[in-house]
Amino acid sequence: MSDDVRPGLLLDVRAQMEEAACAMDATLRQGASSAAIGRHGASAAGFYGPTGSLIIGGRESHPLLLEVASEALAVLVRQQGAAGQSFEPKGLYWTNDARCGAAGIEELLLAVPVVREGRAICFVAVTATHPALGRATLAPAESLRQEGLVLPWTRVSRVGGIRGELMDLLAANSEEPTGLLEDVRAQVHSLLMGEGSVQRLVDSQGPADLT
Repeated sequence: MSDDVRPGLLLDVRAQMEEAACAMDATLRQGASSAAIGRHGASAAGFYGPTGSLIIGGRESHPLLLEVASEALAVLVRQQGAAGQSFEPKGLYWTNDARCGAAGIEELLLAVPVVREGRAICFVAVTATHPALGRATLAPAESLRQEGLVLPWTRVSRVGGIRGELMDLLAANSEEPTGLLEDVRAQVHSLLMGEGSVQRLVDSQGPADLT
């Protein structure tokens, strides 16, 4: 955060980010067919700093999912750094892998970095619970893989949508492919809204004033 920025400006930027996160929440819940998202509020939308720390989330976001997304993003940042890789502008990443910091198999986390001058200055992330990603049985599983489809942190596309073959992969591993894909598309749409909002804020206020 810039030391010479007026406090009123910082409050205004924060308020705009909070409203954007709330709009992301509402868009996802209105567009999702799953009761877990639409009626039970098992989702979270927020903005995160360059190391994964939470800046602000939507007022209706699930607080635990906001915190877990922060931890998972920190893992992604460390992985990219260890591999000597930088974040690509508008790259879209996903995970539901607890080993990557995610909440669990059914909680899909989508994230996109906002990049300026070759570095990620913040992240936009949306987490949503998709029961169709898990197993359709309550029988105990002996490993994480047996719980359902495990998705480690992976860049799955540029912003605009997940690659078609990866959506096909989700569908092939779900008992309810149509509903799952509709909900994932709604999640991507929510993410795009947030990404657009923060890009406009960065363009108008500068990157130092976001975090």
